[in-house]
Amino acid sequence: MLNKDSKILIVDDSQSVRGMVTQFFAKKMGIPENNLVEAENGALGFEEMTKQRFDFVFSDIEMPLVNGFELTEKIRGHKPFCTMPVLIASATDYTDEEVRAKGVDAFCSKNGIYKNLSVAIERAIDHAKKHAVERLATTPEVTEVAAETPGMPSP
Repeated sequence: MLNKDSKILIVDDSQSVRGMVTQFFAKKMGIPENNLVEAENGALGFEEMTKQRFDFVFSDIEMPLVNGFELTEKIRGHKPFCTMPVLIASATDYTDEEVRAKGVDAFCSKNGIYKNLSVAIERAIDHAKKHAVERLATTPEVTEVAAETPGMPSP
């Protein structure tokens, strides 16, 4: 589970959603705000990941430049990040099975997000732990995080 030392990346193009999720992690989970980093799209989120270590990623799906599924693909494709739990959220309903097929650990509906976020975080962490060895084994060593995705910055 996450603790007060955990570093969380919150990626969403909506400033109000980022603020609400940041407040959730700070107030409900006791994570200091300086451990919560926000990015307004997947390209900026991945750029943050190349600068500092995170323990968990919360991401929207629908975003400009690089969407949440593309961000997850980048995370899963690089050994330093491949085992990190990723929780994805959207106003459109998906099942955990649908998002897991795209490398995501769990889904949370934005409808009533504050109420469902704790359970979704736990599901994401549990799923990531169960698949960490498999992800490490199937992810090639990467010496440089390259920008293969349009809109994705190079470190």
